[in-house]
Amino acid sequence: MIAHHDRCFLRASSSTRDSIPRELYRTQQYATAVYRSELAVRLTALGYEIERGRSGQPEIRGYSREYLDASSPRRQQIEDYLTAAGRQGAAAAQIAAHQTREAKVDVSHEEMQRRHQDLAERFGSQPTQVMDAAERRSAHHVEQDHEPSGLTRTAVTFARDRNLEREAVVDERSILRDALQRSLGEARIEDMKQEVDRRVERGDFIAVQQEASTPGRSFTTPAMMELERETIDRMRAGQGQYLELVTDNSREAIAREYDHLNEGQRTAVHEILTEAVAACSSQCRPRLTCGPRVRLARSPRLDSPHAPPPRELQRASSSFQYRRCLRGP
Repeated sequence: MIAHHDRCFLRASSSTRDSIPRELYRTQQYATAVYRSELAVRLTALGYEIERGRSGQPEIRGYSREYLDASSPRRQQIEDYLTAAGRQGAAAAQIAAHQTREAKVDVSHEEMQRRHQDLAERFGSQPTQVMDAAERRSAHHVEQDHEPSGLTRTAVTFARDRNLEREAVVDERSILRDALQRSLGEARIEDMKQEVDRRVERGDFIAVQQEASTPGRSFTTPAMMELERETIDRMRAGQGQYLELVTDNSREAIAREYDHLNEGQRTAVHEILTEAVAACSSQCRPRLTCGPRVRLARSPRLDSPHAPPPRELQRASSSFQYRRCLRGP
């Protein structure tokens, strides 16, 4: 058989139970990257040639697409269902899997092996050819010492740049996840962790304080901190130099259209709209020292003729973030 299913289980301690949904999602992606990387490394050591699948998973090279499709009729069944329904995406595929699932047939191990052998013969015995080639390569395979290498450094640099492109603080799991995906089959998780630790020691990564319930570490960089200082200095210099961001009529319209906000939220919105400092672009990076952005919940009432112009709300939201910076946490 060339296809099998694996399931990884994560155990959450009682101390992190409150943040399970968010943290499990982050950890799921990280654990998937670790598993795929280790699988690719071990398959390579056995002599198999690896290539990336459509979802980034490691696949053994040497099998034709026709053979793979014939070996996985279940997948084709789901794709046919999605095509007929005009749907796409992971969520739709999950629904299709439930809708098309049939009762399992009790087939013996021997019978299943015979079916796979018959299928392989119809496609030129590809599994035998792939395994024979792997054995030949394995006989000449030399286990490499996992020392710091240019590949590991390149992978971590790629992960850093990718995650800090729009974020000022990045979770260590995100860095390790993307570094492993970048170097699929050529480096292990231990290599990536060592490279991250070296960058912490050099000061290239700076640890950022986070919530106690958040596992692992979060980092920023000296360049990002310098950008923060420049931004805050600019906002301080602009205090009291500009008119309020919106008119009295807009503030009154907001009070009417968002009457579901609590007292604290109404106070925050008032501060946003009466701020008299320079407003940054809506493309500004998230701030290191800021609290969560105040968001006005989406509502059908935004279509009301009395609703405030979206551009004014965007400008106001950006300004409020910087006000939080100036005040501190």
